[in-house]
Amino acid sequence: METLTSIFTLLIGIVFVYGIPIGIAFGIYWYVKKMKYKKVWRLLALLPILWLSYASYQGIYNPNSMYKEHFKEVTGLDLPESAHFIHQENWTFGAYARGYISLSLIHMDETHYRNLADHMDTKGFSTKTRLKGKDKLLDQKIQNILDTTNNLQISSEYSLTKGNQLHSYVALLSDDSSIILYAWHH
Repeated sequence: METLTSIFTLLIGIVFVYGIPIGIAFGIYWYVKKMKYKKVWRLLALLPILWLSYASYQGIYNPNSMYKEHFKEVTGLDLPESAHFIHQENWTFGAYARGYISLSLIHMDETHYRNLADHMDTKGFSTKTRLKGKDKLLDQKIQNILDTTNNLQISSEYSLTKGNQLHSYVALLSDDSSIILYAWHH
């Protein structure tokens, strides 16, 4: 039953994501044709389809762009070209949640790793460890990532809280080239 619900939700999402822009395109085309405007104005109907094509292209051929932006937002640094994502995921807390969370494991060269460690001290991050046990889902997800890294351990942690909520978190791992990046966006 749970699988059927997931498939149904996915189908509804596809209908909304693709159906609405295509419906808008047909509506524009129909209106322009009905009002007997010049045929050039019918090209307006292509705008929603072009937008949909671009968004699909970005999602397929540049799937890490969101995580690269999160790296920049959290650290204030551009992600080096040599860096690559080993693991990335994001989630929300339901349909009516304000915001979402992203978590990624990033591998980079040692020079950028050391620069990041030096930079985090000046960015306003606390070197206190995140409050383990406060967010059991986050604890589990970080542990799952660590379990896939051939026994790497967290060597230092930087966290930034807003109010009583963990907003950003960077864990530098013991191989001197990998980090775990957590970002909460609202």
